[in-house]
Amino acid sequence: MSGGILLSGFFSRWIDLPAHVEALSFAFVAGAMILNIVKFELPSDRNLHFRTFVLAVCSCGGLLLILKHLLNF
Repeated sequence: MSGGILLSGFFSRWIDLPAHVEALSFAFVAGAMILNIVKFELPSDRNLHFRTFVLAVCSCGGLLLILKHLLNF
């Protein structure tokens, strides 16, 4: 996993992808992360912390929107 992150970092230095390809890859990774969190962190047989999960999702989304607005990326 760490090697893949390093390899993609080097790849992004030399190859410039179109904006829609970058957006699709970011959306894919974000969706996969959310699905894994829902699957493993909120199982039905244990005590759920759904309010904490929703608060974290909203906080992270808000922070990303603020950064997108401020940094224009």
